Amino acid sequence: MADSRRSLHALFTLVTLFTSRSCNTKQFGCLPEVTNCFYLWLMFLLILLSGDIEENPGPTKFPCGLCNKPVAYTHRGVECDGCFQWFHIKCGGVSGKLYKEFMNSQQGFSWICPHCAMPSFSSSLFGDLMTDTENSFSLLAESDSDSDEPPDKDIDPDPVPMTSSPAPASNQGKPNTARKRPQRKFKLMTVNCAGLKGTGKRNQLASLINLEQPDIVMGTESHIDSSFSSAEVFPANYKVQRKDRDRNGGGVFVAYKDDIVASEVTGVGKKCELTMIKVKSGKSPPVYFGSFYRVPNRDNSSLLSLHSDLEKLFKGRTIPRVILMGDFNLPSIDWETNTICPNPQYGYLVNETMLDMTNGYFLDQLVMESTRLDNTLDLLLTNTPDSLARVRAIPGISDHEAVTADCNIDITRNKKKPRTIYLHNKADNETMEKDLTSFSTDFCETWKSRSASANWSYFKQEVKNIMDKNVPTKRLKASGDLPWMTSEIKRLMKWRKRRYTTYKKYKSKKNWDKYT
Repeated sequence: MADSRRSLHALFTLVTLFTSRSCNTKQFGCLPEVTNCFYLWLMFLLILLSGDIEENPGPTKFPCGLCNKPVAYTHRGVECDGCFQWFHIKCGGVSGKLYKEFMNSQQGFSWICPHCAMPSFSSSLFGDLMTDTENSFSLLAESDSDSDEPPDKDIDPDPVPMTSSPAPASNQGKPNTARKRPQRKFKLMTVNCAGLKGTGKRNQLASLINLEQPDIVMGTESHIDSSFSSAEVFPANYKVQRKDRDRNGGGVFVAYKDDIVASEVTGVGKKCELTMIKVKSGKSPPVYFGSFYRVPNRDNSSLLSLHSDLEKLFKGRTIPRVILMGDFNLPSIDWETNTICPNPQYGYLVNETMLDMTNGYFLDQLVMESTRLDNTLDLLLTNTPDSLARVRAIPGISDHEAVTADCNIDITRNKKKPRTIYLHNKADNETMEKDLTSFSTDFCETWKSRSASANWSYFKQEVKNIMDKNVPTKRLKASGDLPWMTSEIKRLMKWRKRRYTTYKKYKSKKNWDKYT
């Protein structure tokens, strides 16, 4: 401030000198044009001091579509995906609470553009527009800080992390709150099984579930029929909703942890391989989880049937939340641009039917990695993309990779009751034997006066009473660990998973050999 005052004082002094009668420009060695320049400077100074104009305002780079004021990187702004117009969140009708949640979770949200009246999905902050005008973002790479191995030599030792909102230069070194991930409430997984008839494949599925600990598993190509009970195929702590075809192919299922409050959705999957459950979500509308499999051919009838089943869900007053996962066998769709590649496999008709369905119900496809060779066949479709994070492909149990995702939707769960077990090694065997002998004598004398059902109930209750009296008990929490899943096996499976992630990032023969 002091420097500005001194500069103004010097300017006034020079102007006074040049405008005074006693001033001779030649004694300063100046030309008459110099005097004119100072007159011009004086005029500019008077205009600036009047406060009628701003100092070099320049053009508005990102004007708000409603108030026409600039949207700076320090402002809270959103961009429309349709007309590419920026708005302040107040002008765009976005609440501060919703925007704050977006800042903390890095997940997008839906809103209605006041300029073109089209629904938009924002997944980036204004800082992205300093270099790019698209609403794109990349998740932070998975950290391998817990690895037991030294890093590979052929891997970039310090790759630059990609974020959805690079901080401005003035904020370098400050923590970026937009990089925080939402706290996971439950985990989803879809897996192509390629047959669960054999014991080995069932053990692989059980090991994968035990390692990843998903709350809901959506599977395809189970290759089982009614001769296989769910108890002999799936883990004991999961309830299963199945739609079998036969032992030769097909078959889908949805397995969910037994503490989740869910029910079967009836009336769907009559003409396609689809099974679906409805999960209760507190006071909010329920969430529909479905597993779908499409046979790899040119027939689009299964997709039309799926379209019809979704139409039944969307007929209600409230828009349902739908999460659909499975093997769609459509490698010719570019899901980043929602376009069909030239000369598509299985023809244009089936691919166009798929895109028409996803666009018609505003379903976003979130799997952006290849899941079989270089093709993205296993998909995750949802109309609530802001509730999902960390969608990634992991080693599966067939020639398809499995896909996992974290979901931050609140779902209703039942509290598990602890199990009660008898400690027979600490039982009072002598007293128990006397009580059983006395009971058997009484039972043999009176059994004819009761029906068979009454005799069974009486026998079972008395034996239980004697055991409760003479055998100590212990309450245990429910455990889903498999007997063969030791800590060493879990460590090796995590090691294999890290090797796979490394190969996906830096594809080379060396990394592939290490993974295999």
